[in-house]
Amino acid sequence: MPISSQISLGMSAEIVARLEPIDETTENSSFASFKEKLKVAIQKKDSSFIKKILSDNVEYSFGADPERKSAVEGFLRYYKIEDKKESAFWKSLRDVLDLGCTKSGEEFTCPYVYSKWPDKYDSFSFVAAIRDKIPIRKKPESSAEVLRFANFEIFKLSREQKTKDWNAIDLGNKQVGFVSTTDVRGPTDYRVRFQKTSDGWKLKYFITGD
Repeated sequence: MPISSQISLGMSAEIVARLEPIDETTENSSFASFKEKLKVAIQKKDSSFIKKILSDNVEYSFGADPERKSAVEGFLRYYKIEDKKESAFWKSLRDVLDLGCTKSGEEFTCPYVYSKWPDKYDSFSFVAAIRDKIPIRKKPESSAEVLRFANFEIFKLSREQKTKDWNAIDLGNKQVGFVSTTDVRGPTDYRVRFQKTSDGWKLKYFITGD
């Protein structure tokens, strides 16, 4: 059963909003089957499978790519898919799929953080917790004191403090907390869209940024 999406405002001064996970994969048996096959291909780092599912006009970057011979060739080169040891493509795509997909007509978009993101929150200024009970720490250290735990909340980023592997978030009352970058995600992070065609499910885009 898919988990319903919910945005709750005004819960406390610390909580901006809540964005709970949703996955509508099972609403389409064809896509559910395709998604399982794709996960197996990702696990095996099967580049031939990826080549077969790419749309002829697949999108992968907001910048120009004058050296590409085709969109498919550009995609494969951009993500270094043949370099199975160094390419981050496989993990990035798996992470996106694991976060759940939402349905729109004959298309599915993953993850829900992108497709269900509330427009009122700036894409670059907020992030959402993608798990329940994630620790908000007093310092950007895994051993630091836990201020409280977050449950699928949307947080405003604090631009005053930046550190590797941690996001500084505004907790209100001039208080700043820190969450691991692995526990939160924004709508400009990687996302993917698939479309059903006469040749089966095709990957329309896999992209990050804005």
